[in-house]
Order: sequence, then structure tokens, then C-alpha cells
Amino acid sequence: MAPVQIENNQLVPAGGPTSAPPPPPPGATAGAPATHGVRLSLLIEFLLQRTYHEITLLAELLPRKTDMER
Repeated sequence: MAPVQIENNQLVPAGGPTSAPPPPPPGATAGAPATHGVRLSLLIEFLLQRTYHEITLLAELLPRKTDMER
């Protein structure tokens, strides 16, 4: 699966992630903001990819640095 960029301020809803938002009640305004969540599995996958990327960068860069720079 390709990496997915998620904004740092994006949160999972308090009730837990959902696969689809609930349908709006009849007569609800179309301009009302919708609450969107992020699947927990997607969030975990993104965090693992980002952490792996950071560790890989450190593994490549740290051997070139002196002990004082580390």
C-alpha cells in the first residue's frame, strides 16, 4: 500500500474510527460540516512508515557524524 500523508492535527473521533460517516438526519442542512475520522489501521500504518523512514535516515546519517555531533 502506498504511503498516505496525514496532517498532524487530524484526530480519530472519540467514538472510535468508522468506515463511513453516519447519514445525515432528514431535513439537515447541506452546508453543515461533516465529521470525518481516520481508520485506526491506516493511522498505525502511517505512523510505522514515518518512524521507519526516520530510523532509516538516522542510520544513514549518524555514521558520518563525529561523536560530538551525535
